[in-house]
Amino acid sequence: NDILSGIRSLTLRGEKGEFDREFTFMGTSYTIATGGLHSNEIPNIYHSSADYSGATDITVGNPYDSNGAVGVSTSDIYICDFDINSMYPNIIRSLKVCQKHLLPKAWFRIADTIVDERLEHKHLAKDKSLDVIERDKHATAAACLKIVANAGIFGKMGSEQSFLCDKKAMYQV
Repeated sequence: NDILSGIRSLTLRGEKGEFDREFTFMGTSYTIATGGLHSNEIPNIYHSSADYSGATDITVGNPYDSNGAVGVSTSDIYICDFDINSMYPNIIRSLKVCQKHLLPKAWFRIADTIVDERLEHKHLAKDKSLDVIERDKHATAAACLKIVANAGIFGKMGSEQSFLCDKKAMYQV
């Protein structure tokens, strides 16, 4: 709540480094700044000592430690990796964030088309009923549309060289 209150009371000029807050949530330290939200944990390498996905013994090591895998070995560590499809574009769509100089109906039609087509191509790239060449075509289209979605729908909001620039909209996301 303190962070949200602090953000709501800000007046930003769009300069790098003008906003930077660190907080802890569920034991993990995060920094929220003008560039987005980032976790601050030390990078680690996780090794399972078991031969199956239900491993009960995991070794945690710091990749920057020259001794290799160091740290703890425990049965109550769970590793979760989340892949959120088109995260920033979907935040924009769900919160209805639109640059003040664009027509919202047109903006969201474009954003919806790009993201929906990307996700359809991503799905078809994994469809085993298609031959490998067709799957590769869909994988290539999905990869290209990922760049268009992330850079074009979100990234250009912060680029002063782009007609899509609107720092307020970017900060809302």
